Amino acid sequence: MDKFLMSLPDKTQYYCDKLDLDKYNITFTNKPYSKYINFRRRMNILFIKMKLPFIKGLIRRISKKVYDPKIVDAIINDTGLAIIDAYVNLDLLYLIKKYKPKRAFLLIWNPLSDKKAKLYKKYMRLENIYSYSIEESKKYNFNHFNDFYLMTYPYEKKPIVRDFYFLGRDKNRMELIEDFSKLIKDKYTYQFDIYTEFLEKRKFGNPLFNYFDEYLPFKDYLNRGFESRCIIDVNATSNITFRTLEALIFEKKYICNNPNFKNMDFYNPNNILIIDEKTTLSDIDEFLEKPYIKIDFEILKRYDVYTVYNNFKKKCEEIK
Repeated sequence: MDKFLMSLPDKTQYYCDKLDLDKYNITFTNKPYSKYINFRRRMNILFIKMKLPFIKGLIRRISKKVYDPKIVDAIINDTGLAIIDAYVNLDLLYLIKKYKPKRAFLLIWNPLSDKKAKLYKKYMRLENIYSYSIEESKKYNFNHFNDFYLMTYPYEKKPIVRDFYFLGRDKNRMELIEDFSKLIKDKYTYQFDIYTEFLEKRKFGNPLFNYFDEYLPFKDYLNRGFESRCIIDVNATSNITFRTLEALIFEKKYICNNPNFKNMDFYNPNNILIIDEKTTLSDIDEFLEKPYIKIDFEILKRYDVYTVYNNFKKKCEEIK
């Protein structure tokens, strides 16, 4: 199925500018913001609510102005599509509902509300909805897929300037991060960058952290990781994350609180320390002293964006 299309959110995000678009049929859902695009999208949603007989064709034509026409064609012709939920708006879901493609997969890459999950179930075939979250897959009866990355990312090694690095939102994990920072603060160097939309309210927060209310450019974030011995990834979920995969690609030590990782194919106790409330400073000392064990690339490939592309392409080919 040569026409199978994978749609990622935005070509300016993450590793997307490094993808091989000549070899793989990959496009991007988001177009640069403009008043024209925004007007078209609002018109689409207005027409959907009107429910007039001629609306289906009109929304299809307008959608080709809002989204990459390849995405719209993949839905209409049912040639195979795996689309990430970011920037998937009501008008695109409406097209999916009206044309009922069997080979259109929705990959949910973001935390879900009950309202959003209900909306996806209304417009999509349930068996074609996948979530990166193990917990949400079980809760909403969705399929599960692991997070993925460009495993051949062309990074440049940099001199180590600190022991630990963390970047992320609060997401109900600040208490865990604060406990870890108290454990290491008198012995190790570190940098914890905390993104918050409530910077003014948090300016008197923990002095061990850097608070900011604008996203750090991806290249700057990667450089801070490259300059660190160990990546910290404390989460309230049990999912594989970008930090997990970045630690593997860049051969960094990795500390997390996910006990499920002991059962993962990439797990090695020399490389990954799983912490809990019983973890001591001696545990961290011992972990950092262990040599890093390089992981076989055949294992890493299982989490590669191109592997995910081929897996969903195969799923499409199997659907009759």
